[in-house]
Amino acid sequence: MRVFLLLLLGCIAGWLTGCASGNSLTGGSVPIGTIDGWVYRSVPLEASTRQAAEVEAVSGITVELVPGSGQVMRTTTDNTGYFIFRNVPKGPVRIRAGQQAALYAEVQAEVERNGDRVGVALMLAPEIADAVASLLITPAAVGNMHPGDEIVFTAQVLTNSGQQVAVPASWALKGEIGSFAPRLSAGSVTPGGLFRATTPGTGRVIAQYKGLVAMAPITVLPAGVNP
Repeated sequence: MRVFLLLLLGCIAGWLTGCASGNSLTGGSVPIGTIDGWVYRSVPLEASTRQAAEVEAVSGITVELVPGSGQVMRTTTDNTGYFIFRNVPKGPVRIRAGQQAALYAEVQAEVERNGDRVGVALMLAPEIADAVASLLITPAAVGNMHPGDEIVFTAQVLTNSGQQVAVPASWALKGEIGSFAPRLSAGSVTPGGLFRATTPGTGRVIAQYKGLVAMAPITVLPAGVNP
């Protein structure tokens, strides 16, 4: 009997040790992360101004996080257009806002590791009349930025008729190397995305528009280091 109790206590201790190290009966802790960002729209200005549009935050709009499986998560933007989803499980998800029949935005994001934080910028936009063949980002890659540097990315679609049209894409930034927000570049009437480098490392900017995806790699070098 004493031997049996010792064996039983040993098994319980081993099970508790496994739980403490993350090796539970479900196969270990599930990696989770955070996805946050803002919802914007492009609004026209008066004809007397030099710019034809400006970027405006959208408050009080419902934002949905749609996982590959499981329940849809919902939240509402605050008065600055900001939203956040916490405890997002590992794997690809879709973030969407608006109505597909009117102004709508959708972006794909993914939590890859435990503690990941993915920033997105949803730009509400109407459908364009012509069929779209592909999505392009300008610049296509950036490899020599330093903390404090800024650059504006723009997105264009190539239509089936061969036209290249600037579009208000939604954006995601992967990699904790800086911040990202919609911005009008000089002389442009279509919002692009302003990337501001803060931390050395590598990442990628992801533009998405009407189901199309394009990516541009970014490398941020330490201050004083040149390629």
